[in-house]
Amino acid sequence: MYKISEGRPEYKDDVIRMFWKAFEPTANLDELREEDWTDYWNNQENDDFAYVALHHDKAVANVSFFASTENEIRGRPVKIAGVWGVATEPNHRRVGLVRRIFQQVFPRMREEGMVLSILDPFYIPFYEKFGYAVAESRTRHQFNPREFRDIEEDSGLVSRELTDPKESDLILEVEKTMSRFGSRLFHFKRSVERAIKQNQFYILEEGSEPVASVRFSVSRKNSNRHLKAYLSYFKSCEYFRPIVNLVSQYAVNSEQVIWYCDNQAPVRLFTKHHDAVTTQEAGSMMMRVIDFEGYCRSIAVPETAEKGVHLTVKDEHCDWNSGTYELRPEGGRLECERVAPTSPEIKLDALGISRVISGLNAPTTLRGLGLIDCSKQTASKLEALFPPDNFVSYERF
Repeated sequence: MYKISEGRPEYKDDVIRMFWKAFEPTANLDELREEDWTDYWNNQENDDFAYVALHHDKAVANVSFFASTENEIRGRPVKIAGVWGVATEPNHRRVGLVRRIFQQVFPRMREEGMVLSILDPFYIPFYEKFGYAVAESRTRHQFNPREFRDIEEDSGLVSRELTDPKESDLILEVEKTMSRFGSRLFHFKRSVERAIKQNQFYILEEGSEPVASVRFSVSRKNSNRHLKAYLSYFKSCEYFRPIVNLVSQYAVNSEQVIWYCDNQAPVRLFTKHHDAVTTQEAGSMMMRVIDFEGYCRSIAVPETAEKGVHLTVKDEHCDWNSGTYELRPEGGRLECERVAPTSPEIKLDALGISRVISGLNAPTTLRGLGLIDCSKQTASKLEALFPPDNFVSYERF
């Protein structure tokens, strides 16, 4: 009844209509067809891919993914696959179409050299079935702008709104310095250009050097004006205070400030009453390993990691990952070698290995919570190889 196929031009309108029903039900369908993101669907020249489920030659389910090399995962560049556009026509749901599409998608990701996959889930347990684990650690702060402390202006810095999309490189230059805090997925140049076109994207400069950035948007809720701040990047801590100053200036006529930022951004230190700030984790980005051997050889490990570990992986959806491995730290790199399946120190399914490598929770914590089964010594060795890592994705890629 159903057939899984790679995306083709003749399926594109079906897919856009599907997206409209799933994600943009209040939008105008004809206008949606004209938006520039529709050009990315299965545009393989730009490393965008799509697979669909067909029913009587009509696309009724879709999974899209793109390749990105502008990332730094555990200290080294890693090619990732970003999954998007997971959608199914309502009357074709609950028959396993997404599962069948992933059976085609995962091998294609591996074929294209992608060793890690990420996605923004609509329902976390759904994607855990495919081996994805929560890995996000972005923060959302909300407070009344009157809570801002008085801040002296930094006379040496100049802020200006970007109006030319060609200046996107200034934002990317600052953004990439944030990898000093941990693993990062960086914006595509095209997405920064699009954000600049939407206005209220500011760069802070010291002389001719870009040193910080922040983007604003305004929303209304029950006639109250909310100022939202995003993408607040800074090359060093001395440039965070000027960002706070800029946000406080633009929040004067707002009832609430909603600020999305990295955990390291010390927003609370610039408010009068910490208990007046509502803070919560603001992301649920998930990741899973596509090529376990390739991933291990791609990342950096701490120089302090000295002991290796034997583990067995059972990956139902990416069966090429299944096997027993010896992991050995060597000079800041992680060697990964297949060995005979005798007496592994730990056995992990796809979700388990994703939890271990995601960095959100330390392996010793996962063991204590009963999410992995091994000795304390093995958990400690895994933690030395895969320490907690503040993985942060770009805003809803």
